[in-house]
Amino acid sequence: MHTHPSPLVRKQLSRIVLLLRKISDMAVEHQLQQPVLFAGMAVYFHVHTEHFRTRCERLSNDIDFLIAEQDARAWADLLALDYQDGKSDYFQGIKLKGTVDAVEVDMLAAASSRFPGYDPDYVFPLDISCAQAATTVDGDLQIGLMAPAELAVFKLLLGRGKSAGKYDFEDAAALIVDTGLQPEELFAVFARGITFSDVHRQFVRNRLQRCAGHSPNLFGRYLPDFLAAIEVWGRRKG
Repeated sequence: MHTHPSPLVRKQLSRIVLLLRKISDMAVEHQLQQPVLFAGMAVYFHVHTEHFRTRCERLSNDIDFLIAEQDARAWADLLALDYQDGKSDYFQGIKLKGTVDAVEVDMLAAASSRFPGYDPDYVFPLDISCAQAATTVDGDLQIGLMAPAELAVFKLLLGRGKSAGKYDFEDAAALIVDTGLQPEELFAVFARGITFSDVHRQFVRNRLQRCAGHSPNLFGRYLPDFLAAIEVWGRRKG
């Protein structure tokens, strides 16, 4: 499974898989709902390994989970994580943070993020309900992953590049191609909870073009179909 060209990335991925197994076993032992993986490591398990950040030499060494709100205190105690419950202009919800077995762990419960640069009323749920069915990630180890459309939109909304040490556009491109995401699935998440307009359509168009710029060999040939689809979809939904 761990065929990334960078030896350091392969080492990091192996450590993360061991931690995933440990957390899965803890959930069973303590009768907690299995956490859902999102962000970068969820991308890794969704896409073909040869498409996962092929020019990346090192991961950020963190792993992100969505957990059930009623389990937050238990996970904080079991993993010795710092428990935060707060609200800001961009994020609200419960956040657990800490280091477990040399891996940085973030767990979110009943959380959401706002992206005012896209739309001041748009709210992206960071909730365990965003999961798809459990996926086998290593041997007999299964874990829930954030659904591809949700994860791709989250990455496109974040829109961070290598100057920030991130791979959001490469991740979104790999997700769209390798999971067979259809344009309508992607646009429906972008339009959730708002009145989709020309401004939103332009934002999505720009983000897709940046995906093609960062991953031309992977996503470039898909770009024209997505750009054509958003014009038709936008007129129908707007």
